[in-house]
Amino acid sequence: MNTAEVAEKKIRVIPPTLKPFGKIVLEKKENTGAYARVSTKEEEQESSFERQVEYYTQFIKSNPAYNFVGIFSDPGISGTRAKKRPGFLKMIEECRKGNIDRILVKSIARFARNTVDALTYIRELKELGIAVYFENEKIDTLTPGGEVLITILAGMAEQESRNISHNILWANEKKLQKGEVHIATKNFLGYTRDKEGKVVIEPNQAVIVRRIYKEFIMGYACHEIGNRLMADGIPTPGGKDKWTYSTIISILTNISYTGDTLTGKTYKVDVLSDKRLKNLGQRQQYYIPDSHPAIIGKELFENAQSEYKRRQGLRGYGKTGKGKNSAKHTFSSKAFCGICGAPLRRQIHLCGKKERLPFWGCANHIDNGKATCPQHSIKEETVEQAFMKLMKRLTANADTFIKTLQENLTAELSDTYHDRIERIDAEIEQIQARVMELTRQNRQGTISSVYYEAEVNALEEKIGGARAEQSELVLKSERVNLVKHRTGQIGELLTNGSLTERFDPLIFREIVDSVMLTGGTLTFKFGCGLELTAD
Repeated sequence: MNTAEVAEKKIRVIPPTLKPFGKIVLEKKENTGAYARVSTKEEEQESSFERQVEYYTQFIKSNPAYNFVGIFSDPGISGTRAKKRPGFLKMIEECRKGNIDRILVKSIARFARNTVDALTYIRELKELGIAVYFENEKIDTLTPGGEVLITILAGMAEQESRNISHNILWANEKKLQKGEVHIATKNFLGYTRDKEGKVVIEPNQAVIVRRIYKEFIMGYACHEIGNRLMADGIPTPGGKDKWTYSTIISILTNISYTGDTLTGKTYKVDVLSDKRLKNLGQRQQYYIPDSHPAIIGKELFENAQSEYKRRQGLRGYGKTGKGKNSAKHTFSSKAFCGICGAPLRRQIHLCGKKERLPFWGCANHIDNGKATCPQHSIKEETVEQAFMKLMKRLTANADTFIKTLQENLTAELSDTYHDRIERIDAEIEQIQARVMELTRQNRQGTISSVYYEAEVNALEEKIGGARAEQSELVLKSERVNLVKHRTGQIGELLTNGSLTERFDPLIFREIVDSVMLTGGTLTFKFGCGLELTAD
């Protein structure tokens, strides 16, 4: 292209679209809002929040370039997770609808203390063409290099959040070391707070808690307890109509009902995560005795734990051997075959055209035939009648029977499990001290590595054996305590005239551990350790 051709071209000048009237004003005003937040409800923070709202309201309304769309706020809410801030989420939703062009925020820490949340939302807003301006840092997210600075600042804010969380944990730990514990009474069945804020027992709910423990030890399955509560119109701790297995178990395994508190049963994976894991020894715990009034005694609680462990080992009869035993009927999980050991299963036999009689038969025989197990079925009514005959016999000789039970129990308790468990504890401590001494000598070079490894391995085997013996003693001790409780139950039953002429499933499940069918003979094993046979 030569000079003449260039000279002939006419250059068109495009005038500016901004018209100066004192201040530069855009033809189209930006829909502008602001976000304000403080993390606590303390008086100083409240005034800071009010100042934020007032400042940005006046600032936006006084700027002719802005069209005020509102102040989005979350007073007294932590900025760790965005999903817990309704004001913030509402602002983001308005942005997605196209109702906001610019957001003003005092600082990056007010916007978010989580790097992931900060960058996720800033990038989304950036794609929507929406600018976020942080006043303290003087950063506009739509300007070049803005996201790099934001990443750095958001990381700093996240670290600040972690430091605050660690400080809170430290303060709480110091309180726990002094025995100071906060007990949440919301959805805590049986407890409430008085006018002074102290934890007190709620009498009507406490009756329900005691009922759940008593029925569980009697032999009722958790779903049965739940059904009975629902039949009586009793709501759950959360005010719902339906009682679930997990709700019943959470009450039965909560040591807080004894008046003691165990903290740290769960822990958060990270300060920025909502996920909680069960503490199986990964984190420190504190056990605070007598922290609040007790609804049940420690003995009743321990008996419930023993019964819970016992039921965990029960399984229904099946090919895998892993099926759960539902304890749906009176003799479920209690009746067994004396020939092969399989559970007895309830069946309905049709007698005539209308009469339907329940029978109990060996599950092995039912599934695999008489060649596997020759045990015949027995009428449910026959088992009930045999039990009533035994109980009448016991009632007639109640004084002698109760005395014998108490003597047997005293003989069992004379072998003090508690002393033996403590002695094993002392032995383990001595072995561990020896291991520490060997470790010290090995580091100093006074013993060879070969000798060290051989000695430590032998000591570790001793510790394993001692702990196994200790676990067995603990189980026996728990069993003795449960037997003691059941002995009291049967003694009270025989002396207070509670027995009737008709079979009572409640009484049976309360005092009988199992019934064994062998040929035509029934052997009843009572919870107090007694075994009686009926033909």
